[in-house]
Amino acid sequence: MRTRVGAGLLLAALSLAGAARAQDVDEPAEAPPQAPLPRANWYTLQTPHFDIHFYPDERALAERLAHYAERAWRLNTRYFNWRPAGHVQLVVSDFDDNANGSASSIPYTFINAYGAPPDPLDELNDFDDYGKLLITHEFTHVVHLDTMLSPCARLLNTLEGRTYAPNLAEPTWFVEGMAVLMESRQTTGGRLRSSFYDMHLRVPFLEGRLFDLDQITNIPLAYPGGTAAYLYGSSLLKYIEDRYGPQKIREISHRTADTCFPGGMNRVARQAVGRGYVGVFGTGLFDDWKRSQAHRYTLEVEDASRRPLTPGTRLTWDAPGPRGEGPGARFFRDGTLVYHRVDTDQWPAYVRLDPVSGARATLARLVGTGPAAPTPDGRALIVQRVNFFPLPWRIVGNSDAGWNDLFRYDLASGALRQLTRGQRAHEPDVSPDGQWIACVLVGTGTRRLALVPISGGEPRVLMAGAPGLAYTPSFSPDGRFIAYSRYKPGGYRDIHVYELATATDRAIAVDRAMDMDPRFSPDGRFVVFSSDRTGIANIFAYELATKQLFQVTNVLAGAYQPAVSPDGRRLVFTGFTSDGFDLWTLPFDPALFHPAQPFANARPDAPQDLDGESDSPDARPEDAFAPFTTRLTPYHPWKYLYPRQWQLTLLQDAFGAGNTLQINTNLSDPVSTHLFGLNLWIPSSGRPAWQVAYAYDRLWPSLNLSVAESDTRTTGLIVGDQNLAYTQRTFSASGSIGLPVMRRADASADVTLAYDYSAYGMVSAVPVGDPTAPITMKPAAGPFADVRLAWSFSNAHRWPYSISNQTGRNLSLTLRLLDPALGGRFHGTEVSWAWSEFLTPPWARLHALALLTQGGFGLGDKRDFFSLGGYADQDVVRGLLLNQQQYAFLRGYPVNAVTGDSYLVLTAEYRAPLVWIERGYESSFLYFRRIWGTAFVDAGNAFQGRFQPDNLKTDAGVEAHLELQLFWFIDTQLQLGLAHAFSSGGGNQLYFVTSFSF
Repeated sequence: MRTRVGAGLLLAALSLAGAARAQDVDEPAEAPPQAPLPRANWYTLQTPHFDIHFYPDERALAERLAHYAERAWRLNTRYFNWRPAGHVQLVVSDFDDNANGSASSIPYTFINAYGAPPDPLDELNDFDDYGKLLITHEFTHVVHLDTMLSPCARLLNTLEGRTYAPNLAEPTWFVEGMAVLMESRQTTGGRLRSSFYDMHLRVPFLEGRLFDLDQITNIPLAYPGGTAAYLYGSSLLKYIEDRYGPQKIREISHRTADTCFPGGMNRVARQAVGRGYVGVFGTGLFDDWKRSQAHRYTLEVEDASRRPLTPGTRLTWDAPGPRGEGPGARFFRDGTLVYHRVDTDQWPAYVRLDPVSGARATLARLVGTGPAAPTPDGRALIVQRVNFFPLPWRIVGNSDAGWNDLFRYDLASGALRQLTRGQRAHEPDVSPDGQWIACVLVGTGTRRLALVPISGGEPRVLMAGAPGLAYTPSFSPDGRFIAYSRYKPGGYRDIHVYELATATDRAIAVDRAMDMDPRFSPDGRFVVFSSDRTGIANIFAYELATKQLFQVTNVLAGAYQPAVSPDGRRLVFTGFTSDGFDLWTLPFDPALFHPAQPFANARPDAPQDLDGESDSPDARPEDAFAPFTTRLTPYHPWKYLYPRQWQLTLLQDAFGAGNTLQINTNLSDPVSTHLFGLNLWIPSSGRPAWQVAYAYDRLWPSLNLSVAESDTRTTGLIVGDQNLAYTQRTFSASGSIGLPVMRRADASADVTLAYDYSAYGMVSAVPVGDPTAPITMKPAAGPFADVRLAWSFSNAHRWPYSISNQTGRNLSLTLRLLDPALGGRFHGTEVSWAWSEFLTPPWARLHALALLTQGGFGLGDKRDFFSLGGYADQDVVRGLLLNQQQYAFLRGYPVNAVTGDSYLVLTAEYRAPLVWIERGYESSFLYFRRIWGTAFVDAGNAFQGRFQPDNLKTDAGVEAHLELQLFWFIDTQLQLGLAHAFSSGGGNQLYFVTSFSF
């Protein structure tokens, strides 16, 4: 009976996974050709201070980054007066289309650098060279976080390896603000020079909605979310540097690095500059900074107001928009438009909007998508969407490359058809005759202009050898030209016009203004684009015949992504408020245009050579053209497989053998091919215990192995009428293979195959019993062996403001088999499953109905037992500090109220947000985020034998969840609940615990 039930559950789950695929892709009869995938055979380029690891596809970028890394070493170590010991490990990879990187100093100094350049409206889009900006930013983290002056840190790191860096205890706004400050100081670009970035401070100031210090210290949910730490932190530190001098920034870093205990931010700042970030009896640095910003933005508003302002009419109230993309309005020929809605509380979607009446309709709900363009016949959208490709060799642990491709979404049928495969195609636009798609092909350090047939296929690259990076192409109304934005070495971001017939290309202007998002007017007279040449991004129009440049908008916030209606009378653009990005409109009337003012460049010129430092205030004459040698070798992971840190922990009677010293360490190489975990337990009496774990993470399937041995004092030896303690020795070994069988933008699935073996038995001598007493019963002994097959699937989704998953499901199914043929002595079968379903009610976007069924059963002579019950009493403060969260299946009942070799749980929860807090006390370690409530019903039981529905224990109740953040980085929650049990063995239960929810 149970076997049939398990087989039925397995078939039902697998069929349900097929039905759960949110958006199937209709493949054409002949699939588009796939671009080659990288085979990550790694090499190491060694410079005086860096080991740069790359595979052949990344070689050109790695060689460029070598120059930028040595440049950053000279400048940043001079600024901070600190030199990291040993070589910094720099890993260059390109498995993702997002521009990013990471760095740390624990357990060794390392940098991960991704090869993809930033998207058009990415916050990183202002640079003189993206590689230089990326390495300067990340190496700042290395130097800053590696600074360790405290005797406590030195002693601890001497005893336990590199485990403690005092500067890592600083809040994110200081750590990231420092890196943004240096990226802008040591290059001629950077976010502190970016008008796009500055807009994110100017507009909240003008609207009276600046974040306070407590909010940026703990990363608010509200827009711009995590970016706020970079934004406010860098601006505040730049103010301190300008007012007190660079030496004070260095002093703050060194004073923090010289403390034994983390925290004390205010005290450290007061010691360095004479006042803290928050004043004790008056204003502090944060208030001073806000006043300085007020003066600055007041002058900017006065300057912008010298010409009539054009605020426009707001069309949408969705927000937030970028990082990397905006609403991106594109007109249909009937005068309606489509835009991409990516907000905080609902599905990402393409929405059709009538800018005259305001009527709107959702065309498609898709995750993982980006810019889209309608076809001229209005029947379809050409959309950019992330695509996943299994890699022949993993790249820094990643089994799949997540690259964007072009798809055709049919508006009538909802069918989604793939047009390119692995081409990394971005920012599509369709030719007026509907035959071609202009797009940008992203690669390692490249963005190339290309054409793709409307039916799909191999892209044709235009100007393959042209320097720089291409962005946002757009066809002219007659299809003869493509206007696009091109970044060129030296930090020039200009509008270019490419003529298809002659393959010629020319720039409208060449300067350091950020000229972006070009579109032709419907009559072909103007190229309309966004530019920050006034200091604030506005819409400009370039008249092709007269070569005159006009300013179309004059706003105080920013204007991006212009589009002109088919009748040429309406301009729609992406505007900005404190909430994020929305669509705005105003008349498009050339008679109202003003001649553009001449652009005045306030930036220093970028040096022409890779090693040049003329743009940095920290340069010295002797650094000019500083030569260095390099050495190229195959990558040898074994060179890096040695302990860099180990942890010493004193445990109380861990194995029943007295106090126990635990020593553990982890080893890995920089590109994550080999990962070792070593544990040793040394008890005050008895034999040491040990465990060795290994993971090989280079193949598409992951491989994990583990071997361990331990002696444990336990009970279960029955001699006469006594239950005696004895020593059990266990040797265990296990291995597993993980198969990431599906990766999609909207769903993922994994299969795991594992084998476990353990030989265990008593090693104590059996005492001689009384011959007249009952028989001596020895405890059970092994060997034990099983195989496990586990499958999981998820297409559950949540939005930035969600308190829970809002849609989709999580499924898992595990089958476990025991048989003597596997090396053990037992027979058995065990099946377990879990299925959670999430629904959003139509009356509230952020409410959620969460449903769960979970269960399992076992057969045979060796099987697990399951226990169900409510919450245990808990020391809440300790639970928070140690992140010891509970989960309960039957609320209102005692802990482990029911036990059996089978169990079944059914739970329904209605979840709703109650109070939005998002406040803490200044820069303290405690931050309250929000409160949300739950009304729940549980039913379940653990049992042996047949399942009896009448035996289900039931309960119901309500809970309030307080989400909070501790020490700036630890997200946790407190839960106050009242549950009433309706079945025997339970009652009313009031509980206050740390918890998590399914």
